[in-house]
Amino acid sequence: SYMFDAMHYSSDGFKKLRNGADTGFKRGDFNVKVHWRPKTDLNQSVVLKIGYADEDSNETYLGLTDDDFNKTPTLRYPSSQLDHFVSDHSQVHLSHNIDLENGISLKTKIYFNEFNRSWNKFDGFLGGPNAKLVLGSPNRYLAAYEVLAGLTDSASAGLTIDVTDNDRAYSSDGIQFGLSKQLSLGSFEHGINLGVRYHHDDVERNHQQRSYLMVSGQLVSDGILRPAKVINYAETDAIALYLQDEITKGDFTLS
Repeated sequence: SYMFDAMHYSSDGFKKLRNGADTGFKRGDFNVKVHWRPKTDLNQSVVLKIGYADEDSNETYLGLTDDDFNKTPTLRYPSSQLDHFVSDHSQVHLSHNIDLENGISLKTKIYFNEFNRSWNKFDGFLGGPNAKLVLGSPNRYLAAYEVLAGLTDSASAGLTIDVTDNDRAYSSDGIQFGLSKQLSLGSFEHGINLGVRYHHDDVERNHQQRSYLMVSGQLVSDGILRPAKVINYAETDAIALYLQDEITKGDFTLS
């Protein structure tokens, strides 16, 4: 038997940029699941699951000052007009269950997951005040606020906007086994489960900074090549073991 499902949904967003750009998102999710039960002396089954999902959204972390929020809660500042998030997720899971002799069941699972994401977003001012302080006290940091809101050009305020692409790639894979057996010892029923798993995962980060000037309410690159903020790679391996005995007598169960 098999099952297939697909979903796609999107929105043009409810926040408003001065240049009329899209502030919405598009998402897709596709999954295939195949179940096979071979005709063998031993009862067994195989399940394969394959999935893929992606997203493309024009979302931002940047908020508003209290006054701007109270006046126009759906407003977005021009300094966030380049904020753009894209991601994709792939997965493959393969499971095998078999009932062996002497009441022993063996479950095996192999899995692989991969997730890639890139979020290009406003990340403050280069050498300027913290954006959180600017939003909290716009009158105190008036020049920075006006650049943030696209009311003043960077040239007159001497402020450059930091837009950083947080590019990351994650993956994980592993294999696990589970043995189970039901047996009776005297007046007690035992449900014994033994399991082992090997797991590996890794992450690669590349956070590239770019600098822009606010010019008439639009972000314009200053053409300066900036160094990456973060470039690194990390990975880890893990092994897990467990042993459980569920003992039952009458209405009582002890694990």
